[in-house]
Amino acid sequence: MLARIALVATLFASLSMVPAEAAPAPAAVPPGELSTPELLNRAVARGRLDRPTADRYLALAFSDHRRLPDRFVSDVPWDGTFPLLQLRERLARMPPGQSRAAIRQALDPAMCFGEPDGPDEDSTSPYFHVHYDSTTLDPSLTIGAYVESLDTTWETEVVDFGWAAPPLAPSFTKYPVLINELMPGLYGFVASTFGVGNNPSTPWNEGDAQASCMVLNEDYTGFPSPPQASLNATTAHEFNHSIQFGYGALTGPNRPDAAFIEGGATWMEDE
Repeated sequence: MLARIALVATLFASLSMVPAEAAPAPAAVPPGELSTPELLNRAVARGRLDRPTADRYLALAFSDHRRLPDRFVSDVPWDGTFPLLQLRERLARMPPGQSRAAIRQALDPAMCFGEPDGPDEDSTSPYFHVHYDSTTLDPSLTIGAYVESLDTTWETEVVDFGWAAPPLAPSFTKYPVLINELMPGLYGFVASTFGVGNNPSTPWNEGDAQASCMVLNEDYTGFPSPPQASLNATTAHEFNHSIQFGYGALTGPNRPDAAFIEGGATWMEDE
């Protein structure tokens, strides 16, 4: 219970820093100031794109961004966890048909159990199992830099802050991470993979705890911060979403406002 209270308290502290999910951007905002999800939302709001088509494009942004129309390709940075969560929720409500099938097909390769482009390699730490391709990693970052960043994040958020470790899907003994080619501007994302119900790291039964996995960009050049700083901010942010899934806070009936979800994760970037 104390861990849950601490999590809520820290999210309240960040409420004033991060706004709730933004409405579609006004027409005066130049395209160069909008991320890919924001460009898609604006096109829907203006009636230039229907929601199913926009959602298919958003699915491609996670899995095969080269197939995106040029007008929706942006290098403005964004975090993919909440847009992906909302996309999957809309998909679950969508009636069966061609649009739903196309979005499902586009999303399948985006999950963390997909294969990176090129040779398969693995690295493990006390907490993580990382799948990657060393031939395509950003030259300024080694796999050791990724693993150290991830481990530091775990030790900060779980060991030092006392939040519950995220539960694992069956057959996993360490938290799974895939380092892969992502579209420009996409730092990374976390996706729920399995409903475990009860997180064994807490003394209560959540009933709606979710196992998850993480995808990190293999190239952090071109982001506002240097590659190492961008990597560190991403692991801190995304792993906080992993913790949120583990509390059932993102998929359960008591999901907080987006300001709390993104605010807590953004606060962790500073920590």
